[in-house]
Amino acid sequence: MQVSKMEGGKYLSKNNLIIDSLKKFYRNPENMSKVLPLISQAHRHALGSAGDRVSLRIIDWFVTNYAKKNNISYFITGQPGSRQFIVYLNYKAQLKAYSKKQFDPFCRRERIEFPYNEKGDTITTTIGQLNFFRWAIDNYVLNYIYENVDAIERDMNTNLKASSGSRSSGACSADTPAISAEAAPKKTRKKRQELSVSATKSLKKHEGSITLSFD
Repeated sequence: MQVSKMEGGKYLSKNNLIIDSLKKFYRNPENMSKVLPLISQAHRHALGSAGDRVSLRIIDWFVTNYAKKNNISYFITGQPGSRQFIVYLNYKAQLKAYSKKQFDPFCRRERIEFPYNEKGDTITTTIGQLNFFRWAIDNYVLNYIYENVDAIERDMNTNLKASSGSRSSGACSADTPAISAEAAPKKTRKKRQELSVSATKSLKKHEGSITLSFD
């Protein structure tokens, strides 16, 4: 277990530190209202008809494939100025910092009961799921997905259909001659197919403004 901090004479694990920071973030009702409909079926109605098509599957597809292939980036305005946010590169950086267990849109692995209001109501989730959505909220990833859900969903369905078709084309038919066990080649683990080619492997121009000041 990774030890990160000592408090009151006791060492706290990285998970403890993440949970503490998540509690502070989701103490803001606005932040919790953005994530609850996505991770809880009971609150799904809060999305409305426009956002009802945004699922965990589409969110995962966006950050792992769509943003990768299209090199999605946008500017986030803040203090002291705006910054360019490249979705896929930032997502990969978060994975390196946290690992998949601590940064994952799906509710996988060790689950926790997380309080989400002053009444003490809880929701079943994971540290990784809450941590992922904090990142998605802070960096306006959810906003982009809601605004472009049509294109993202279409891309996902097209690619998954093509991938499924290529797998089924390799299936044996009744006319395929049988091969004896002795003649059959040894099975080797098939390399995982890359569904989307990273746009960062090619040259891409990003336009931006630079302000110079002379003191």
